[in-house]
Amino acid sequence: MWRTLPRTVGKQQRKEHRRFPEAPQENLLYFIEKNAPLLEPWQREIVRICEHPTDEDRAWFPDIAGSDWVKTLDHAMRHFKDESFIGQFLSPRLMREFHLFSIVDDAAQKDLQVSAIHDDAGYRHVREALARQYDLNWREPGIQVWNVNLRGDRSLTLRHTRQNDRPLDNGAEEVIKHLARLWGFRIPLESVDAHERVLQHWEVTPAQQH
Repeated sequence: MWRTLPRTVGKQQRKEHRRFPEAPQENLLYFIEKNAPLLEPWQREIVRICEHPTDEDRAWFPDIAGSDWVKTLDHAMRHFKDESFIGQFLSPRLMREFHLFSIVDDAAQKDLQVSAIHDDAGYRHVREALARQYDLNWREPGIQVWNVNLRGDRSLTLRHTRQNDRPLDNGAEEVIKHLARLWGFRIPLESVDAHERVLQHWEVTPAQQH
């Protein structure tokens, strides 16, 4: 019975030892772009734009289309932060490939609204929205000293103004505990909306630290 079975071991071994690539590749940059295991998609895209620009690339990236990709990557990594890099280098082709679009999530509205699709205006909107998510001015809560009660209990009132109706996390209480230890007196923290209505409130005194 065993003699009647096809002998595939040799074929399997030959398949496992097959050379990659099967034929020599002359275009080194193209091969690296397509196959480098540690190359990020944005790096591949910049190499796509620098070495083989399309008409769309030339319209969106006239400064780097057809340029030296090594110098371009070096310049990008040295001079751009996350949000400014996305705003400068995220291409329409990559947005299409990742199926990126923008949604307006308004708590006052019943339904979600798609605010940007794959057209020129939509590409710019999506790029700006994605870059904003990496901007610390949008990601980090804006908390300011609102009032110091110099004639009373010397409390230091902090105020947080919400961006896009985003509330503060309950971890805010741990932060003001440290501030109360440094200030030495009571610290209230208020989170308010655009109409200055207090929607969240925390309060810590130094006595609570012990």
